[in-house]
Amino acid sequence: MANFNQLTKEEREAIQSIQDKINQTESEQDRRKLITQLTLILEKSRLRIKSENKKEQS
Repeated sequence: MANFNQLTKEEREAIQSIQDKINQTESEQDRRKLITQLTLILEKSRLRIKSENKKEQS
């Protein structure tokens, strides 16, 4: 299971930036777009971590 410490600095900054934008956005449509971006970043990070973990186990 991945945790926040396994994220790169860039991933953490991108996630934090999008979270801040979500909190400042009133438009529901814009919030949905930001949440989609956040989901994509998290999924990409999850796959990267999963791949790294597999390499370590090999």
